[in-house]
Amino acid sequence: PAARFVGVTQTSADTVVKSLKTRGFPAYTVAPAANSGGLFTVRVGIYRDRADAEAVQGRLNDDKFKPYIIKQ
Repeated sequence: PAARFVGVTQTSADTVVKSLKTRGFPAYTVAPAANSGGLFTVRVGIYRDRADAEAVQGRLNDDKFKPYIIKQ
């Protein structure tokens, strides 16, 4: 599982990733899919199990982000 954010522009995605990395999160961007309208996705980590992903999701919620968990 990984935490994922809704699509954003590349500039916004880069800003969010930089902010998350300074907080110690393993954040990265994912290039737009063909049907995404050119929007990038920000992801945080790949976690061993859902419990680990949910713990990180809670920390991100505390930081006023609104992530959701996806299965990769």
